[in-house]
Amino acid sequence: MHASGNSKNYVNKTTFSSSKRSVGMEGISTQGNIMVEESGIGFGEGSSLFFGGNPNLVSGNCPYCNTKIEVDKRQLAGYTSVKCPNPICGRILNFTIN
Repeated sequence: MHASGNSKNYVNKTTFSSSKRSVGMEGISTQGNIMVEESGIGFGEGSSLFFGGNPNLVSGNCPYCNTKIEVDKRQLAGYTSVKCPNPICGRILNFTIN
């Protein structure tokens, strides 16, 4: 498994096995050079593991109805607003990225 440059791998409910051992991964994201071999995990320079899913996930609550809004921050590039996913509310919420 290799993610070069700024790319990432998302691993969920996966087991890497050899004839002797295995290692399971669930809800883990990788960045950089991560080597998975038999039951071992090796890290290259500048690489990292993130537990708990997508490290680019940002969230907040709608200030009008308190519905949780979750978005991958990479999908926000080029936009200045999001729509509340609550069908009763559906308000357009402006944001800025610093």
